[in-house]
Amino acid sequence: MAAKLAISGDLKKVRAFLLADIVGGKNARIPRESNSTKALSELVYATAKRLGYTELFVNEDKAPLTTMIRFLAGMCRLWT
Repeated sequence: MAAKLAISGDLKKVRAFLLADIVGGKNARIPRESNSTKALSELVYATAKRLGYTELFVNEDKAPLTTMIRFLAGMCRLWT
């Protein structure tokens, strides 16, 4: 995705990125990621709270997802 955005010239327009991966399981829990953009994380978790999803979107920090790190690393290489 980062490569496609770079080729099209749209990468410089990206202001935020939300990775919505497939999450499953009856008792799934989605903690905050410690390296995520704080304002975007606040928006997601506040919306989840307002909609009643606090058991799914738990207010606990966790290390970032490997997929997100690879995407961000790719974007950084394309910006340099």
